[in-house]
Amino acid sequence: AGPPATLAPVMPDAMGQAAPVATLGGVAPTATLGAVAPQMLPTTPLSALPAQPGPGTTTTALSSVLPASPPPPTTPAAPPQAADPALALLVERIRGRLDDPCLVALPRPQVAPLGPLVLMLSDQDVTAQRFADSILTDPDLPTDAQTILIDARQCPALTFLRAQPRYPAFRLNLGLAQADIASGGTLVGRVEGGGAGYTSLLLVDDNGVVQDLRRFLRFTGGRAEFAIPMTRDGVARETSQLLIAIATPTRPATIADLAGRLATDVFPALAEEIGPRAAFAVQPIIIR
Repeated sequence: AGPPATLAPVMPDAMGQAAPVATLGGVAPTATLGAVAPQMLPTTPLSALPAQPGPGTTTTALSSVLPASPPPPTTPAAPPQAADPALALLVERIRGRLDDPCLVALPRPQVAPLGPLVLMLSDQDVTAQRFADSILTDPDLPTDAQTILIDARQCPALTFLRAQPRYPAFRLNLGLAQADIASGGTLVGRVEGGGAGYTSLLLVDDNGVVQDLRRFLRFTGGRAEFAIPMTRDGVARETSQLLIAIATPTRPATIADLAGRLATDVFPALAEEIGPRAAFAVQPIIIR
């Protein structure tokens, strides 16, 4: 990873124009991006798109100016299902290996005859390769693998996700129109499967800063939709950012209190607060 970049969120001013309110730089920013939570509506499950980021780098600036009617995500592919023997076996094998530091493995279906795809999120190529050599080399279970590099400062987010009881078969669906977008473009997607609880959307950037994106969610038709203008601010990096959706019975106080701080501060506290009652989804994203 290269030197830390600058994260410059902007908020609309009284005339509806975007005006800068803060600049977060370095490795320990403390400013928070205050979220205004819209009315929560029940959501219903729908399939999630598999993430397909390529090599790239990002640190982003976020604008709170949303399109009046965000374009819908593309038709999603089905998430891993227990009825699929290959995916069920992969889930079992991944669950049997939880001791790799800073690694999350996410099985995704693919069109036959390619077999399942496993996205490996890690801060080290060698960690992902060691995992693949141990879990993904069964000749009777053809599997494709793709490694997505993150920054070491994002590792607490992966540790948090890996500790969840249903990992890696998370219950939420996080669908994206595109997981790889140009700077100045809009990250469009939806979260489904949260039921009648409270849906949170977090961005863990490649400086390790956790941002609360709840204010971008619009609840309609039984799902939470979002359209977030994204601008890369800083030099190119070789690491991805993490978009994490969380559904909980009530609003997590940790997110409200610690948004804008580092992952190492946020996720241990969040794990202690919510326990095993939450549902999750995660997607790596690239802003070029």
